Amino acid sequence: MSNILGNTHMEAVGTHYMGIGLKNNTEPTKEELETLKQQEEQERLALAARLVELNEGAKNCDNKYLAATGYTIILKPYNKNPYRKLKTSASGLLIGGFDVNRTYKSHESGEQEDAEEFIACGHVISVGPECKYVKVGEDIYYRNTAVPVPFDTRGYYALSEQNVICRVLEKDK
Repeated sequence: MSNILGNTHMEAVGTHYMGIGLKNNTEPTKEELETLKQQEEQERLALAARLVELNEGAKNCDNKYLAATGYTIILKPYNKNPYRKLKTSASGLLIGGFDVNRTYKSHESGEQEDAEEFIACGHVISVGPECKYVKVGEDIYYRNTAVPVPFDTRGYYALSEQNVICRVLEKDK
């Protein structure tokens, strides 16, 4: 029996058996485009209906707040470090605070990816009763090991007090 899937056989008979049923047309017809648009719209409507369904029974969080327990800190991370600023030297050089190398080339995918800072800055929303050093309202630098708290899309994160590196305090005058 000859190998009917081999390249030699396919070249001899002029038939390619791989991908049977695939069209060679690169341009879809108007009918196919319309069908695809209708399917996409149906998928969007189904997704919206599913989101509304998931939101049913959700509690109103307007008059609620989070109270941390134990050694836990609830914080809201800053998008950008508010304490990093540029200074100009006497000769006009810019010093410090550059956000260089914010992307890197991944060895796994070969794509440019955003670099995550190992140390982040955030504003403390709530502290647990066992926390000794961190207070509500302070800004802190912490190891970026915080986990998101899914509370009303407020962008809160939970962190153990052990992962706090330092607090930002006002100088005594």
